[in-house]
Amino acid sequence: YNQIINAYNSGNMKDAMDLQFKAVNLIEIMKKTKSFMDAGKAILKMIGLDLGHVRTPLIKLDQTTIGTLKKDLEESGFFDYCCKI
Repeated sequence: YNQIINAYNSGNMKDAMDLQFKAVNLIEIMKKTKSFMDAGKAILKMIGLDLGHVRTPLIKLDQTTIGTLKKDLEESGFFDYCCKI
């Protein structure tokens, strides 16, 4: 999000819009899991930061959903631009 703000503030609307599109796409992928918070934790684990799962009453993702999440992220190019720990 800092890159979006920096691009916007420097007048680079094309980069700002491209980065915003990536952010919106990531949110849409996460929403498909029906457990936004655990999707975030699963993504963090995929990039090297294991924070465990959410606590009840929030929904813990099953392995099938995590696999689909990873596939969707790969297809979107997420792992090409995200930072890795």
